Amino acid sequence: MYCKYNNSFDSYDENLKDQLKKTIFPMYLLKNRYDNNYYIANLFYKINTTKEIFESNIEFIHHIENPYSLKCVDHFEDNDFYYAIYEYYDETLEDFINKYKKEYYSMPVNFIHKILTQLNICFKKMIEIDRYHKDIKPGNIFIIYTDEEKDNFDIRLGGYNLSVDDEGSNHSSCCLGGDYFKAPEALIEGNHKKCDLWSVGVLIYYLNFLKPLRNPKKFKKPEDKDLSDLCEKLVIIQSEKRMNWN
Repeated sequence: MYCKYNNSFDSYDENLKDQLKKTIFPMYLLKNRYDNNYYIANLFYKINTTKEIFESNIEFIHHIENPYSLKCVDHFEDNDFYYAIYEYYDETLEDFINKYKKEYYSMPVNFIHKILTQLNICFKKMIEIDRYHKDIKPGNIFIIYTDEEKDNFDIRLGGYNLSVDDEGSNHSSCCLGGDYFKAPEALIEGNHKKCDLWSVGVLIYYLNFLKPLRNPKKFKKPEDKDLSDLCEKLVIIQSEKRMNWN
């Protein structure tokens, strides 16, 4: 079944992924009738956001464009929704981890280093303009396979809907974000730049042990020295003792 969205895109409903249905922001798989490529449509209810906020978010995504940030290729609106059209991805990092941990107890160190190296390029672009993500978690990191055998992949960081500048915003004190990846001080102090650092540390732990860090007091060191050193500097409950972005 096809459903016309604008002059270029049709929804491709029979190929909808289950993961696209389980989100606060409705998402659909689209096919461009001119280039026959697939894209992901992220829909924002107009009753929940303003045009100014939506366009500001799109402008931010374009501003930090880099090889490892999910690319927004188009945006438009109708009577009920704002639409952001993103490049196609194969699955989320969460999906990737869930499949991997059925057979293994840890992800290969070279996989983790690759993911962190590519994420770091995104973080550098955000730091340049004093923005932080606020919702770093496997569900907002996307996998694009670079070969047919799916042995190699690149990542894309997305989920910038909650991103704010370093001075904060009307949303900076809210407690949205992935529970296991949310810094402990976010509930009391609101989100700030060092909350993202906590999220990165917990992400490293999750990638290494293939299970979330449910209790920071039971933190275990990854065996890889580089990952262990970095994780220990990030997963610190007192934010003032946490390493900074520099």
